[in-house]
Amino acid sequence: SKKEKLKILLIEISKMMKKNNVKWSWLIIPKEGEFNQRIIKWVEKNDLSNIGIALVNLNTKNILTNNSVIGRKIKTILKF
Repeated sequence: SKKEKLKILLIEISKMMKKNNVKWSWLIIPKEGEFNQRIIKWVEKNDLSNIGIALVNLNTKNILTNNSVIGRKIKTILKF
């Protein structure tokens, strides 16, 4: 499922961050159209403090992020 692929991707990002001594990272996923509600809920509930996640609807320009400080910061920097 897409949710499982996202989990695997986050694990790989975490591994690369540790390997390269990176303190934080962003995962920004753009899409033309709406995201699946299960993915939206999963991102909203995700509490990784060192990885910000954003789902970006390119049609509506809506940006949905996880609730970490790094995730919320994406909205202040990512502009259309």
